[in-house]
Amino acid sequence: WDSAMKEVGYKDFRRFLVTIGTHNISKMRDASIEFEDCHPRDMPSGTTEERRYVHDGNLIECLKMLGRYAELQKLHLGFYGRRSLACTDLRFLEHLCVIKADVVVVKTHPSLSHTWYCSMNRINPDVRAEVVRKITRKTKLYPEISDSKESMTDSEY
Repeated sequence: WDSAMKEVGYKDFRRFLVTIGTHNISKMRDASIEFEDCHPRDMPSGTTEERRYVHDGNLIECLKMLGRYAELQKLHLGFYGRRSLACTDLRFLEHLCVIKADVVVVKTHPSLSHTWYCSMNRINPDVRAEVVRKITRKTKLYPEISDSKESMTDSEY
C-alpha cells in the first residue's frame, strides 16, 4: 500500500494476475501497461532482439489472461525501447489485440518509468491506429465514458 509508484517486471505482473485469479481480473476496469525492452544489464548475454518486450513469455501470458478475463473500461498503453513496434511483430500483436476496452489511450510519454533507451513512444503510426481499432470495443460495456474526450491520445488534450 505504498503511495510511491514502483516499476514491476513482466514476471511480477504475471504473478500478480495469477495470484488475484480470474474472478478479480474480470473486475479490473482501468489498466496501464508500459511495454519496454529489457535493459542490457538485466540480460547481458542477450542480443538486442532477444531483449525486446515482444519476445517476453511472461508478458505474452499476461496479455492472454487480460484478453480472456478482463472487462476493461479504459486501457492506457505505452511503447518504449530500441525499435518501434511494427506490423512484423505478429505474435505480440495477436495477443495484445485480444484485450478489449471501451477506451484505448496510447500514451506519448512514460509516466511510471524512466526509460533507459528512449522516452518517445515507439510504435509505427499505422500499427498504432490498427491496435487502437482492434482493442476498442464496438459496443461499449460502460456507456458513461465520453467518447469524444477519452479516445484521444494524451498529447491531444
